[in-house]
Amino acid sequence: MSKHKPPELRVVLDTNALYTGSANYFIRKEVADLIGQHKDVPDLQVSWYLPSIVKDERHFQMLTEAQRFLEPIGKLERLLGHNLNITLDLLDARVREAIDKQIADHGLTILPFDPATIDWVRLVSDAAFRRAPFQAGEKEKGFRDALVLESFIHLVDSSPGTPSSCRIGLVSGVELLRIAAAARTTQAQNVHVLESIDALKGLINTLGSAVDEQFIGALQPRAAKLFYKPSDKDTLYYRWDVHQQLKTTLAATTISLPAGASRYTVDEWRVSTPRFLKKQSQRVSWVSRFGARLKAFKPVDYSSWYPATNLIIPGSSSEQSVASTTSQPSNLSFPTSFKAGNLGVSQSPEGSTFFTPGLLSFPEQQPLASGTANIDVTWTVSVTTKLTLKSPQLDGLAFVDVIWEQ
Repeated sequence: MSKHKPPELRVVLDTNALYTGSANYFIRKEVADLIGQHKDVPDLQVSWYLPSIVKDERHFQMLTEAQRFLEPIGKLERLLGHNLNITLDLLDARVREAIDKQIADHGLTILPFDPATIDWVRLVSDAAFRRAPFQAGEKEKGFRDALVLESFIHLVDSSPGTPSSCRIGLVSGVELLRIAAAARTTQAQNVHVLESIDALKGLINTLGSAVDEQFIGALQPRAAKLFYKPSDKDTLYYRWDVHQQLKTTLAATTISLPAGASRYTVDEWRVSTPRFLKKQSQRVSWVSRFGARLKAFKPVDYSSWYPATNLIIPGSSSEQSVASTTSQPSNLSFPTSFKAGNLGVSQSPEGSTFFTPGLLSFPEQQPLASGTANIDVTWTVSVTTKLTLKSPQLDGLAFVDVIWEQ
């Protein structure tokens, strides 16, 4: 008797689902862990795909990050008086090796770019008239996203169309790409367009469980309203003081900052729709993901502002002076972030330029990068036969990762 073949989920990952901000890692840890967790799951076979343009873009991003090491390596060579022979070509070769190894280790399939499968007349028209995934504006933007879309559509067209045997998912943080993908697959019953890895986890948990997909779909909006509604003190978010617990968890986590940054601040918190985790008897587990929008800062180097002026700020705790070739105030170049009252500028007999104390306020640090720190809140609730949710319980909070944007 033949063994029943489990359904397959084919996942296509966009670049933003993989981006790590690192020259070492081709895919972010959360994705790598997810792939590892579902290698040998008996109830669902998950296959992972990357459009070739995504592989090439990650190659570019990793190589760009690696190039940052060339300048400090050059300084080290001058210090040692020895050529370490680390060139851009060598970095490129090592990045390629790292990518190929990680693709093989994680079992990723590269979707080749096949120009013959693309309706170029339609694509050119979409670009000209700024139809999704192309962005509206004076300049055309979206060609890379269009190639990702074409690779995804080719996989959909070449895959089984029955949901019980095969489903295809696209994970992309680009809204216009998701809109275009949904529009191109309206007739398909087995396609899922997802905005994040968190949403993908919810889909995998649903498909891989014995729980009916419609059952989870009916529960999810209720779970969302039970967990959080703005200013509703009866929701679990306020009753459990989740905000304070989020701040405590983030503060206890060592955040890896971008190169050159010395500190970060939190601008705001964002919460996603709860994703289904599992069901045991009448208890259903959910995960609500919070994203802390971060801003990283670097110290300001004031000496670079006045390369041609002997600048002295009287009365400051750290009086600055830069060797000058001229002392004309009109040659001064100010940063856009300083604050000034009635600017007082005068010249001493020696030719130095003075600023009246107290009229200028110089920032100590300036923004360097933005990013998101993700924290998962796991909680459970009992479900009655009438789909009423009761007896909620907070299971815990867990830091996931931080992604700094380019």
